[in-house]
Amino acid sequence: MLNYPRFGFRPRRAYEEFLDLASHELFHVWNVKRIRPTRFAPYDYTQENVTDLLWVMEGITDYYAPLVCRRAGLVSAERYLEMLGESLTQLARTPGRAVHSLEEASRDAWIRLYRADEDTPNTSVSYYLKGHVVAAMLDLEIRARSGDRATLDTVMRGLAADARCGGTIPEGGFGDVVRRHAGVDVEDLLDAYVRSTVEIDAAGHLALAGLHAAARPREGTDDRGGRPPTTPAAGEPAHAARPHLGASFREEGGRVTVAFVANGGPAERHGLYAGDEIVAACGYRVSDVRGLDARLAEVGVGERVTLVVFRRDRLEHVDVVLGRRPADTWWIEAAREPSAERAARYAAWLAAPHPGR
Repeated sequence: MLNYPRFGFRPRRAYEEFLDLASHELFHVWNVKRIRPTRFAPYDYTQENVTDLLWVMEGITDYYAPLVCRRAGLVSAERYLEMLGESLTQLARTPGRAVHSLEEASRDAWIRLYRADEDTPNTSVSYYLKGHVVAAMLDLEIRARSGDRATLDTVMRGLAADARCGGTIPEGGFGDVVRRHAGVDVEDLLDAYVRSTVEIDAAGHLALAGLHAAARPREGTDDRGGRPPTTPAAGEPAHAARPHLGASFREEGGRVTVAFVANGGPAERHGLYAGDEIVAACGYRVSDVRGLDARLAEVGVGERVTLVVFRRDRLEHVDVVLGRRPADTWWIEAAREPSAERAARYAAWLAAPHPGR
C-alpha cells in the first residue's frame, strides 16, 4: 500500500516522484521479497535484522526505479540522466560519504538512518542514495568488462533464479554473485565504493556509455543539479565566485532556522549551529531563505558577514567569513561523436539512440 497526496501529481516532477515510488516498491517484489541476504532467511519480525547488504536490497532497487520508468517510456533518456545527476549531486553534498562506507551504512541502519539527527549528514551516508549511484556504476562496468554480454540485469535475474531454489546472498558475497552470473570481476569496485569511502569516479564510469559528467558550483537555493551551468546575467559574478555559507535552512511561519551545518564549511568554522534561528543578515531582517541568500549574495567571497541569531532564546551575533562555493552540483550530457561501442552501450542501457550518433 502506497500513501500519496491526492494532489501530488502536479507539476510533472511530482508525478515523476510518484512513478519512481511505485516503481521502487514494485521492484521489491523480487529484490527483498524473494532475493535476500542469508541473514534474512527467514526474516525475524521480533527484532532488528542486521546485514551489510542493505545497499543491495535498497540501493539497487533505488537504481532500477527510475530506470524501469525510462524503459517503460514514462521518462525520456535525457530526463533519466538529469535524475541521475541529481542523485550524484545529493551524494556530493553529503559529507558523511567520506567517513561512512556503504557496508557500514547498511549495518548501522537501526542506529543511524532511523535515528537521524542534525549531524547525520556529516557522519553517515544513505545506503539508498549511495547504493543507487554505485549500482549505476556497477551496471556500466559489468557491461564494459563483459564486452556487453552481461549487465546488472543479468545478475538480478540470476539472483531471482537462485531464490526460487532457496538461494540467498551471504555477507560480503555480492562480488561472487556477479562473477557467477555475469562472468566478470568487480571486487575492485566493491572494495573502493562499498567497503571503504573512496570517492566514486562517476565521470570515468559514465564515459563508458558515451557520456560526459562534471560538477559545478550550486547556482541557487533550488538548484538540485542534473543540468549544465547557466551563464550569469550581465554584471553578476560567476557562480563559483558567489559566497558559500556551508549550511542548509528550513522555513516555518516566517522563521528561518539552521537545519544542518557542514563539516569544514564557513558556518562551522565560525560557530553557527543547527537550531539557530536567523533573525537578520547584513543588518536586515530575514524572513525566508531566498531573502537570506539575497543578503549573502551582496557580500563577496572572503568577506565577513554578521548574522543575528536566536540560540535557545538568547540573542547572539555570529561573524562568518564566507567561502567559495564548492563544485558539488553534477550534470550529465551526451559526449560528441562517441565510439560506436560506447554509443551502442548507451542505446542498450537507456533504450534510446545516442544523441551524438
